[in-house]
Amino acid sequence: MATETSVEIADEGLAGEARPLVEQLTADAVASKLAAGDATLWGPEAESEASIRLSWTTLDESSRPLISEIESLRAELQAEGLDRIVLAGMGGSSLAPEVITATAGVRLTVLDTTDPAQVADALSGDLDRTVLVVSSKSGTTVETDSHRRIFEAAFSANGIDPATRIVVVTDPESPMEAAAHAAGYRRVFTADPHVGGRYSALTAFGLVPAGLALLPESRDPAPGPWDLLGVAWSLVGMIGTVYAVKEAAVHGLRADVVVAAVVGVTALALFVRRQSRSRHPLVDVRLFCDRAFSGVIGATLLAVLGLSGLLYFLSQFFQLVQGYSPLQAGVAEVPAVIGSVLL
Repeated sequence: MATETSVEIADEGLAGEARPLVEQLTADAVASKLAAGDATLWGPEAESEASIRLSWTTLDESSRPLISEIESLRAELQAEGLDRIVLAGMGGSSLAPEVITATAGVRLTVLDTTDPAQVADALSGDLDRTVLVVSSKSGTTVETDSHRRIFEAAFSANGIDPATRIVVVTDPESPMEAAAHAAGYRRVFTADPHVGGRYSALTAFGLVPAGLALLPESRDPAPGPWDLLGVAWSLVGMIGTVYAVKEAAVHGLRADVVVAAVVGVTALALFVRRQSRSRHPLVDVRLFCDRAFSGVIGATLLAVLGLSGLLYFLSQFFQLVQGYSPLQAGVAEVPAVIGSVLL
């Protein structure tokens, strides 16, 4: 189905300059020739190179079979509780999936640098839930191969078979394709070699990491045991801290208030320390190192606090100003509660 698209240049001067160019492009049928993959558009000198660079114009059709392969692998990963995708790819190989996942609000860890701090940050995530997508068109990118080796070592050090956690995207017959098959990596996707890296959004380079990151919500098929000591630390920490804050606000600092505050803060610190080192944490506190995650949690907390304050204010207003009984005030607040649930 054809789609008509129009562009309007608001500046009259620029529009006047562009008009003859548009007319020339239309007369030469440039758009139609480009869609048809006509390599003669750029002249005889560029024809040989252009003839192997225009496959991106038909990716909307040629990439369709790839979707079922990605869905199949995604289902396998979901069944195994693997929902953290790390993409190792430089330049154009990682730009499209980064934009796709950011637009969808889905987390994708992109490793497109050899900066030690960023590499360490990528490794600091939960390796038990991690899959590494190694993306290199030439199959010889030194930085990307370094990322692969680092994650291989990290997987092995944690008792995980690296071959089950590494997915490769590369061009056919590249050195990386041969090495990936020899190593028995989980899946090897080959992309159309006639598509440049910065045009690869709809090739395997763009679709595989983005498609794997867009995992539906899943449950751990093999959940770990309850951390009873962690539960105890959290309870002691919350009770002690809340007690200290409330008593100090009403009666000031007393010996029992200070003791409760010290015990509560210490218990919470021990809870965080235990959760950061546990293989089966009650709360994966390392997620708070991610600014996007922390931002969402912070915004949600502020919204809940604001709503709680509003409901408290309304209850006092209805009773003290309007003269409502407690029951009448509660009934009057029902619309606000329903609205908060729906919105």
